Amino acid sequence: MPHWRVASFDGRSSRCGDGGEALARVTASMAAATLGLYILFLLLVGGLRAWIHYRRTGDYGIRLHAPNALTRLVGLLLLAGIILGAVASGGSLDEEGRAI
Repeated sequence: MPHWRVASFDGRSSRCGDGGEALARVTASMAAATLGLYILFLLLVGGLRAWIHYRRTGDYGIRLHAPNALTRLVGLLLLAGIILGAVASGGSLDEEGRAI
């Protein structure tokens, strides 16, 4: 008996007869790949930015203690954006790396 792919308007699809297990495996691997690529992007961009800044000025340009409240707020918003980006990219995985 052939398996037919069933798609719906909300983006979910599964093959008739397998209970959606194939879709769960694909979703889990895509979520893990997205999270891994996001972390790689952050490391490459952050490292490249710091290296270029060091080459031009002799300083890495990364400040852990901000001189005023506005700079601290901007730093906290940047950190929140990075964390929310990681949560969004890996948010469809449970503790064992399976799709939710």
